[in-house]
Amino acid sequence: MDSFPMSTTDQRVSFPRDARGMQSSQILPPEGATHPEYPLERVCVHRYEPSQLTFARHAQKLVAEDEEIEAEASHRGLVLRGETEAALEQPVQLLRDYFGSQISVGEPMVRYHHGLSVEEPHMRLRIRCLAKHFDAVRTDLELRGALIVRSHRNSTMGVLLATAPLARLLGYSRSLAQLTAGTAQGVLCLSHYDSVGRESIE
Repeated sequence: MDSFPMSTTDQRVSFPRDARGMQSSQILPPEGATHPEYPLERVCVHRYEPSQLTFARHAQKLVAEDEEIEAEASHRGLVLRGETEAALEQPVQLLRDYFGSQISVGEPMVRYHHGLSVEEPHMRLRIRCLAKHFDAVRTDLELRGALIVRSHRNSTMGVLLATAPLARLLGYSRSLAQLTAGTAQGVLCLSHYDSVGRESIE
């Protein structure tokens, strides 16, 4: 299993059906959502270019789109969308290497869908850690609103399968590394969309 930064896919992760009878690996996009497979975005803007659209079109040509990211040129700058924070790191670094201090890159933002109800992306996680860190990792996940789908611990190692709102997982790889002295391994990918109260995102 790949170590953190988290991989976007891992076919070895097998999630049982949850309480709603939904297979956790199934992505359930909200009706009318655009590219629901990309629940995160970062906006890159040029500090000195009068037209952000002109800059964005130039920058878009530098970023090779693949199955992990989408790059859109817009009047607010170049919008990068991806499934995870790790997926966005490479194109962001490429743009920083090319433009240097001329650009500003926004923090990762969760893409909520506003329709008849507000829906947010939930992620699935598989965390493998030393047994001595197991309780701390589990408690941290629960404090982030995670649903522990399955867990196992023996005398040396522990494994946790969980789902959690993406908004509560931003920066999680760094937090996990701090909790486990960098020894934990994990994967993170999109699970499904679910309703959320507006007060949670305001």
